[in-house]
Amino acid sequence: MKTRRLLISLIFLFSIEIAALLIFAAQAPDVSLDAIAVNEAVQSVQEHWTDLKSAPLNEAIPHPDGGITPENDAGYQNPTDLDFVVLNQDEEVLFQTKSGLSESIHAAVIHRDTILDIETEGSIVGKILIYNNDAQILQARKQTVIFFLAAVLCIQCCIMIWYFFYLNRTVIRPFQKLKGFAERVAGGNLDVPLEMDKGNLFGAFTESFDIMRSELKKARIAEAEANAAKKSW
Repeated sequence: MKTRRLLISLIFLFSIEIAALLIFAAQAPDVSLDAIAVNEAVQSVQEHWTDLKSAPLNEAIPHPDGGITPENDAGYQNPTDLDFVVLNQDEEVLFQTKSGLSESIHAAVIHRDTILDIETEGSIVGKILIYNNDAQILQARKQTVIFFLAAVLCIQCCIMIWYFFYLNRTVIRPFQKLKGFAERVAGGNLDVPLEMDKGNLFGAFTESFDIMRSELKKARIAEAEANAAKKSW
């Protein structure tokens, strides 16, 4: 019964692993940009363009919500969750939400960032480079799947280790005892009974061996008594 439950558990865990891999392979992550957030970022930059172009970019400072947010002297802050860089027509950085982003149109093209125009009064005055975080999204999905599979594998290993000790207790050790018992009986030692553990898979077989030992001992005693009786005549 325990072996059956073990096999069912292992098959169930393997099925979960296969299902997780198939889901990961078939499901494409949603890496599309939030159009509302993009428009909000562009509109916000356009509204604060005069302040942005007239104030140099300062060093990164702590953001009230946590993390580090570069600001300029105009005090402009990112109103969205997007990461982006604002450039003027000379490709000078006026604002960036964090360090490590593309700081030129060439770098943005290589990184596949979204490049949009900043317009004021009907003319293009700069660019906003919205960071492409597809790699981070894919990496996060990979880590989730890896952690999930690692957890399932750990459970499988624990089950296999438990089953090894179970087999050692219920099969291997009782079999070794039977082997030692058979060697003692063959050597003529019929006084030591065979120990029978609870849950021993060889229960009936072990009992039969011990009955055989008892019968052999009785036969030996009867033979000895018969020989003694013959001598007394």
